[in-house]
Amino acid sequence: MARQYSQLEQIAYHEAGHAAAASWLRRGFHSVSIEPGSDFLGAVQNTKANFQAIEKARTEGEYGQETRKQRALLEDAVITSLAGER
Repeated sequence: MARQYSQLEQIAYHEAGHAAAASWLRRGFHSVSIEPGSDFLGAVQNTKANFQAIEKARTEGEYGQETRKQRALLEDAVITSLAGER
């Protein structure tokens, strides 16, 4: 019989997926929370340096003209974002 998880447990596992992916990719994060906000149930907060690097990579260059480093940062951000999906 499959175990039924409470909503809080589901949120915790979901956020843990994001945090585990960030750690595996060696992308720092500041904190993990299962405290709900106005438009989210939990969150993994990037470090300021990691957030700035992702934003810089996202906004520089034209589509298809990213450097390898920019592309790697963006791919890591996507992987980390999708890691919490069920």
